[in-house]
Amino acid sequence: MNCKQRQLSTDTNTDLSEAPLPTPSTKSKPTNTPSLKICHANNFAKGILCKPASCAKGRNMRSGCISEGTCQQKVVTLEIEIMEANTPNLIFAPILDCISKAISIKKLREALQHLPTMNHNKRDDSISGVTRYIPNTFGFLLTNATAGSIDEIMSTTQIREKWRQATYSCKCPHPSIEQTIYGGRAFCPNCSFIIFHHKPPNLHQCPRCLQQDSWGPIRYGCLACQFATIIFRNRFADRYNRYLEQWLPIN
Repeated sequence: MNCKQRQLSTDTNTDLSEAPLPTPSTKSKPTNTPSLKICHANNFAKGILCKPASCAKGRNMRSGCISEGTCQQKVVTLEIEIMEANTPNLIFAPILDCISKAISIKKLREALQHLPTMNHNKRDDSISGVTRYIPNTFGFLLTNATAGSIDEIMSTTQIREKWRQATYSCKCPHPSIEQTIYGGRAFCPNCSFIIFHHKPPNLHQCPRCLQQDSWGPIRYGCLACQFATIIFRNRFADRYNRYLEQWLPIN
């Protein structure tokens, strides 16, 4: 092999060694990541969230809206417990101070621990929400009422009128046979006031439930019956539905 052939062979080997190696063709595999649904729960109605949020995995709502739904269900349960319970006047009397003096959520929760829904010592965010929603039913003041509040705070005149009506009884000439019963209390579906018993054993006994002493003047109902009357005439769910009609768009 002469010099010219040797040089040509060397150049050819150099070109082959410097040539880039072929890379195997790779095809991108499609990902099966499911797209998250957008939550359209009522939490957006009042503009609590600035923009739509994704639902929780495997759910149709975001976790915050799920917690809110649990809270509102417990509010309904607590209202029924108050209407059915024969709570002594001594337990409800201190709570009346909350009409003029603000109370913390913790203290109000402790005052209502005789009710099954509130008788929990462990932390429960839904119970804290219940304690925040139920006070405005009675016109009670909270120390931090503006945080997470849905209800519009009642005026002093509205609160006074609500408690005045709590002492009323059904005056319908022909009380409906289809009475709404909660525990030992019967409510008239026409006027939504409680129905008195005709002949209580004595003048100092509550003529509504016959379980407690009257609170206030003779023939007034006990505090448990007054609390029950206020709830029956002012349910949280009814107020919330009225708010939704204002918050949600017409279309």
